[in-house]
Amino acid sequence: MKRFSVWLMTAVLMASAGGRAMAQGTAPMPPGPPLLLDARLAAVLGLTDEQQAVWATSREDLETMVRPLLKQAWSLQQEIERLLAQASPDSTGVGQRVIALHKLRTQLHDAHQAADEEFATLLTPEQKAKFEAFKVARPGPVVMYGVPHGPMDTR
Repeated sequence: MKRFSVWLMTAVLMASAGGRAMAQGTAPMPPGPPLLLDARLAAVLGLTDEQQAVWATSREDLETMVRPLLKQAWSLQQEIERLLAQASPDSTGVGQRVIALHKLRTQLHDAHQAADEEFATLLTPEQKAKFEAFKVARPGPVVMYGVPHGPMDTR
């Protein structure tokens, strides 16, 4: 029994550390509107006024769709931290919340990717190449478990 308990605690610690490492690589949504359209991006891509309008609408729709998911993810992150801070964390409860958080991160990533793909359909091949390079070159946000620090309704 003691051996099982040691194994279980090791698994919980590894899962939480692995979740943190995976989250840092996926970074579904940065704080604030993602990849804001500013003069630099418009200049890099050479966007027309129509393309800029579609981009702005797409990003507003994306933020409206993902805001509830971000709030849920923030809440789950807080629950995980609270559970892990206990002297004897409930491994089942932590595991269930980590799985739920992973599902939310996947939904956030998919929504962001779909919005980018929708916008990319309006770009010329040259603009698409520049857009992909711009996305790769931008610095990633600081996240924990795939969720930006701070509650989402403080913006």
